Amino acid sequence: MRAYRSAILSGLLMLSTASAADYDPPVGFNGHAWGEPLSASPALVLWQANKATGYAGKVTEFQMRCTPEGNSCNYLQAEMVQRVEGAGSYALAEYYLRSDTNPWQGAGVGLIGVTYMYCASGVGNHLPAPLRKNLGLCGARAYFTSDTDELKAQLGPDHQSNLDRLLRKLVAEHGMPPGYKPRGSITIDALEPDGAALPAAAGGEQLRAWRWCGLKEAGSSLTPPCPATLTLVFDGSKGTGMLLYATPPMYAYAWARHEMGDAENELFVLLSGQIKAPVKRDKIRQCTGSRNCGTSNTGLSAKSLAEFQP
Repeated sequence: MRAYRSAILSGLLMLSTASAADYDPPVGFNGHAWGEPLSASPALVLWQANKATGYAGKVTEFQMRCTPEGNSCNYLQAEMVQRVEGAGSYALAEYYLRSDTNPWQGAGVGLIGVTYMYCASGVGNHLPAPLRKNLGLCGARAYFTSDTDELKAQLGPDHQSNLDRLLRKLVAEHGMPPGYKPRGSITIDALEPDGAALPAAAGGEQLRAWRWCGLKEAGSSLTPPCPATLTLVFDGSKGTGMLLYATPPMYAYAWARHEMGDAENELFVLLSGQIKAPVKRDKIRQCTGSRNCGTSNTGLSAKSLAEFQP
């Protein structure tokens, strides 16, 4: 199996989100249910892992209750009430199988590879030990290639690309995301509230995105209203794409990493819906059964990394 780091994240993400009422969220991915313990899949190979400890949480609600004085309020004696969510510590690790299955092979969808993401959380500055026994499936990624926009234009409107087949399969399974059209491509219009597109990015990328549920731009919530979300990003200039499945634990981890100073972590970029600056692009990395790409510890010690081994 090949597992790739996508090279398609760049520029400002402004993603519309589908209504929870119109969306049928996935209960898992590729035969694995959300929350499934890491021990249920001992053949997984660790790819990368990281932690976020001592996160103070996100203020999701803030009110000032003032003391009435006649027809006005005395704000000098006001009571401030705020709601904080997500405080604590988080860990996330990403794994792949040396030999895996394609869940959409019957629909003619080609995949480069898939990875599985496991999360754990703890109170305060501590994560539960042993960590490997507390990791549960919290998301997944599917990597694919498809016709570039240039090639697709040459092949004509009746040609179905790999991206088209994947979108149709996802729509059949989960409902239609904003900006999806059964034929043709997304029309990019920054003023269109139902559009799901990425504005032009540096370096010639022709980026487009579709999001099923998820957080609203400029929203205050830490996690989405759905038990699991889908975010599909495609770079039409290179013909590379990635589909991300994410559950609330992954959202909490992404926010915690962001608040720790990892402002360009790709999970936050994809999930927050509030991106205000470009992000650095990652190089594509390949893993096969005979060519292990190795583990990316991203700052963890060898001892800490060993906690994530299946």
